[in-house]
Amino acid sequence: PIKTFAEFKAASHLLYLEYLKKGYTGKNVVQMRVTIYQMLQHCTIFVALYKKKYLLATFALVEDSALGVPMDKLYKREMDAIRNEGRHITECGMLAINELILNRPGVPNAMRLLIMIYLQRAGYRYLRQCTKTDTIVSCFHPRHALFYQALGFRAIGGLMDYEDVQ
Repeated sequence: PIKTFAEFKAASHLLYLEYLKKGYTGKNVVQMRVTIYQMLQHCTIFVALYKKKYLLATFALVEDSALGVPMDKLYKREMDAIRNEGRHITECGMLAINELILNRPGVPNAMRLLIMIYLQRAGYRYLRQCTKTDTIVSCFHPRHALFYQALGFRAIGGLMDYEDVQ
């Protein structure tokens, strides 16, 4: 997990840059992508660093709280059904890979995938050791469906427009 405000700023800036490139967010003056959920104690942000200096990727886990999880905005009924079963939800998201570094010549394509797998594995290990989470959910763009299916996710709701990621 991130430990300093500088790491938080770097992660939020990387998320902004990568989401802007993909058209998931609009431009803003501070060049950071920050949500209310990132400010909660129930949000843990993970980063992949190279040589403790170069930010390669970021990933966040938002545990269910009084504010809920980000997916409640679109899938409240589905999230409540899970809660009503007595399950403890955590949403994974805010995923970004530093394409400026990882798309350079000589960097194997599989490196991006490996970094994301290791980063998410660290996150899931954290959930097992430090939380009561027993259900992980995620809201993602359809072009990423194969990746999430490979991780064991299954669809629980229909396709919807999500204004937070345009």
